[in-house]
Parts: sequence; C-alpha cells; structure tokens
Amino acid sequence: MMYQQINDEGATPAERLGALREYLATGPAFPDFVPESNNHVHTIYSFSPYAPAGAALRAREAGLMVVGSVDHDSAAGAAEMAEAARLLGMGAVTGFECRVYLYSEEEIADGKAPLNSRKLNNPDTAGIAYMTVQGIPASRRDEVAAFLAPIREARLRRTAAMVDGANEILGRLGAPLIDLDADLVARSQFRNGGEVTERHLLAAMAAKLVTRFGRGQALVDGL
Repeated sequence: MMYQQINDEGATPAERLGALREYLATGPAFPDFVPESNNHVHTIYSFSPYAPAGAALRAREAGLMVVGSVDHDSAAGAAEMAEAARLLGMGAVTGFECRVYLYSEEEIADGKAPLNSRKLNNPDTAGIAYMTVQGIPASRRDEVAAFLAPIREARLRRTAAMVDGANEILGRLGAPLIDLDADLVARSQFRNGGEVTERHLLAAMAAKLVTRFGRGQALVDGL
C-alpha cells in the first residue's frame, strides 16, 4: 500500500513524499548508480502514469544518478520531483517543455521565416519546435508558474474547441459525448498547476468509443 501511494495521482505531493519516506525507512535494496540520467520525464502534471515521486523512485530503481521532469507547459511537479530525488540520494534537474512557433505571423507574411516550411524536432508539424527549459532554481518556481499560466489557459481553450470537433464525430456514431470539465480537466492536474493535453482528449474519446462499441472487432466494425 505504501509503495502504491508513492505514485498515487489522487494523493497530494506531501502524501506521496511521506509515503516515499516511509518506504525508504524499510531499507529497500537499490542497484548501484550508473553514470546515466533521464532529465526528460513527463509526469501526471502533463500526461503520464507517473507522479513525480513515483517517477523518481523508478529512476532510482533503474540506477540513474539524476532525474528531471519537463512537463508540457508546467513545472508544477518540480518541487515534488526535487525532494523525492533528494530523499533517494539522486540529483534532480527540473523544468518544462513547450511547443513554440519559430516566427510571428508578420515575419511569415514578410518572407522572413526561412525555416517555417521545415520540420525541425517536431515530426508532425513544420515551423514548430519542441523546446525545454532545464534547471529552474527553486526560488524562481513561482515566477515560472506565472509565466506559464496564460499558456496553460490558451491550451485549455484550444482543447475545448477540439472537444467540440470530437463530439461531432462521437454524436454521428451514437457514442456518449465528452464533457470538458468531467472527462478532461477533472482527470488531469490542471487545477493543481498542471496541463490538459490533447492526449487527455484522445483518452476520453477512446473511452467513449469503447462505451459505445466495446473492445476488439466490435470497435473496429463500429468505426
């Protein structure tokens, strides 16, 4: 039970860290450290099955020396990740990740956007790059949260528009419709500073389709 609570998305960060302390007090065996790190971990504050404390524990179980979180448009899990890493005797590098347009609409219109038609590190869309900010000092976390707040709100508005489009499809198929608040926001960490992503939307849509058609061939036939 204690081990499961370390990764319980319904628990508070304090509760997860408390469970981690209790678990470590039992003297669990860990492998020797290897000179490797994973500084690009996504947690429940974007879309992941891992809470920050749970992710840090899994990293220690893998022998990593350093672990770091870079949730989409959010650094809300940074404090929990850093403290969990400290308890585990690991280093931590926390930050966030954003998808950014390289150019403004004006630059594109004026022909001053030479890379706008090129795919960079985003395999799906040209002119957009994934960028990460790493190593946020603990003293600047509130500043980072304020900087990201309008980005999170804008993404939620975009997701709301996507929900409308998804519901048009679900309605034609006779499937239950998606409720933005109940099916996405409430199942994310948005109210705790996290993000609602298109992955939350896809998960909700998949659940509605399974409700309508069931799994396996019945789902394939229904679609």
